[in-house]
Amino acid sequence: ARENADIDSNPNMASRTGMYDDGSGKIEVYRIENFEPVKQPNELHGQFFGGDSYVIQYTYKQGGRERYIIYYWLGLTSSKDEQGAAAIHATKMDDKLGGAAVQIRVVQGKEPQHFLQLFKGKMIIHLGGCDSGFKHVEGDEEAGRASGFKNQQAEDKKANRVRMYQVKGTNELNTRAVEVESSAKSLNSNDIFVIKGPKQLYIWAGKGGSGDERELGKKVAKVLEPKSAYTLVPETKEPTEFWEAVGGKQEYASSTRLQEESPAHPPRLFQCSNASGNFRVEEINNYTQQDLVEDDVMLLDAYNEVYIWVGAGANAEEKKQILVTAKEYLMTDPSGRDPDSTQLIQVKQGFEPVTFTGWFMAWDNKYFQNMQSEDQMRQELAKQNAAIVIDLKAAEEQEDSFDNCPKFTLAQLQAKELPEGVNAGKKEKHLSKEDFEKLFGMPYEKYATIPKWKQDNLKKKAGVY
Repeated sequence: ARENADIDSNPNMASRTGMYDDGSGKIEVYRIENFEPVKQPNELHGQFFGGDSYVIQYTYKQGGRERYIIYYWLGLTSSKDEQGAAAIHATKMDDKLGGAAVQIRVVQGKEPQHFLQLFKGKMIIHLGGCDSGFKHVEGDEEAGRASGFKNQQAEDKKANRVRMYQVKGTNELNTRAVEVESSAKSLNSNDIFVIKGPKQLYIWAGKGGSGDERELGKKVAKVLEPKSAYTLVPETKEPTEFWEAVGGKQEYASSTRLQEESPAHPPRLFQCSNASGNFRVEEINNYTQQDLVEDDVMLLDAYNEVYIWVGAGANAEEKKQILVTAKEYLMTDPSGRDPDSTQLIQVKQGFEPVTFTGWFMAWDNKYFQNMQSEDQMRQELAKQNAAIVIDLKAAEEQEDSFDNCPKFTLAQLQAKELPEGVNAGKKEKHLSKEDFEKLFGMPYEKYATIPKWKQDNLKKKAGVY
């Protein structure tokens, strides 16, 4: 292949793109079962369960020699023991190859381009794991593994179960399908969804879904139900039967920008933390829900809206600094958007609205709920709104109000080196109420109503100018 030749003759291309070759080599897939690698049949290549861990050995030729890559893929809900077993067996496979392999750890949702290319746009991630997926063939474990997905399908029909898969990607090679909660609230105008019920098979096409996503949707439908015809359902054209299959109509992520196939300004996620002693802001590329750190605050830029996500363990200083950061971010944005017309919205961990979750692939509504008891969640929800629109100007004024400013003595405010936290241009706000009235002869509320030139004269006279 020409692409293979280009990569073979140009190592710099491989280092820049992370593409070792074009993905046309030999693939062997092993799933960790009872902490041992079990080889998967070819028909299951590309199908993963989020509750399992896998080891993939890839063999290709470069410069006339065989080369090896060993990926170990870790499902988000797989156990730590299974993940550890996958890492151990990846090393054992490498040892058998004389240490000639490149070992690469891959976490679900963070698959690199080359890994995705191995499966030629047919990667499907199911919910559940080994127990839920492949345990129902009694007496013949090998047959059970080989036909496990078929057994799951049969069980689904018995239980009248509906499964829903979100299909997302930018081209044929990096598009993947991920099973999500089977509910209308999981829909997203930016993507394609495959809904499989006991007697129906739908491909729901969001207005912003791409052609490649639609094509993979068809492939996924064929994998899920090889002998059944699918019904294409364009967004806004849903029949009653469709809504019945997904549990009834509900609000879902459908903002104007999500309805664009290729948004001019893709969403960006930033982690904001002072854990190192300084407030640092770092962009997270190829982000997922799992990148939301409960001890920090995060900034999600969806262009028309900028969200401040507040983790349950975020400290007061981080919550204060994020407002300043959000303002500076909007004011210095080179895209030319109007900061005054961009909504700044604060959301709290566990109470994210669909307008926020729609910017994440395969959002799990139970992910944060599992961190709190049901009673705690209800009490917290009763106390606060899921999303609060922030007026930056009002927030600044509140933060800078007389009552909120830290207090110091007159002597401290007249010293050459001011205490930390003092606004040098507004020293008078750092006086106590008693000291202020004694020094200015009036309460601060009255002082705040007089012209600035009069305020300046009074500050000079008091020695806090």
